Amino acid sequence: MICSKCGQELREQAKFCSRCGTEVVEANPVITDLKTGDEVELGTIPGSAPDAGKLKWQVLNIQDNMALLICKQSICVKTYHKTQTEITWSECSLREWLNGDFVNKYFSQSERNRILASNVTNADNPQYKTPGGEPTTDKVFLLSLSEAEFLFADDRARAIGSYWWLRTPGMYSNFAACVNKHGHIEPRGYYVYGNSLCDDITVRPVMWIKIG
Repeated sequence: MICSKCGQELREQAKFCSRCGTEVVEANPVITDLKTGDEVELGTIPGSAPDAGKLKWQVLNIQDNMALLICKQSICVKTYHKTQTEITWSECSLREWLNGDFVNKYFSQSERNRILASNVTNADNPQYKTPGGEPTTDKVFLLSLSEAEFLFADDRARAIGSYWWLRTPGMYSNFAACVNKHGHIEPRGYYVYGNSLCDDITVRPVMWIKIG
């Protein structure tokens, strides 16, 4: 959470800003009447000036009083896992980071209250049959290969000018699938850690939120 007056990053549950003394008033974000394709602002990049670092999300799907959001741009460059090894989404360090530091540092308490815990299935790679691993319960996750295919109209709609990870394994269990900079899905994927391209693969978080 960021101080609205001076931009100082605030401690968890702080009542006053440690830099300027401003009282912390946490706004409850109002999110209603969404439809697929809409844009939502939710969360702030730590250390950014007020409003300048707001995260922008695209609505991918609506179900009852819930909306599936994907960050419109990447939030960072990050490896899928912290070491080069055979790994699945359920055990990878990127999942741990998204559901830990990312949730806790990029969102206020009222924003975190809006994010729903989701049951996430982790299918095998459809082309290479690489095992997808155990199902997970996540507040924040990545799209699977099939979700990236069916939730966007085409490559152009997926493209953000950089590679971004999918949670589906690649051709081997030490690879993870991804989307390339032109929006084309690459089922083969790349090493989870330790190759030159891996240094350029970015993260587009996905989450379900409550509407209303």
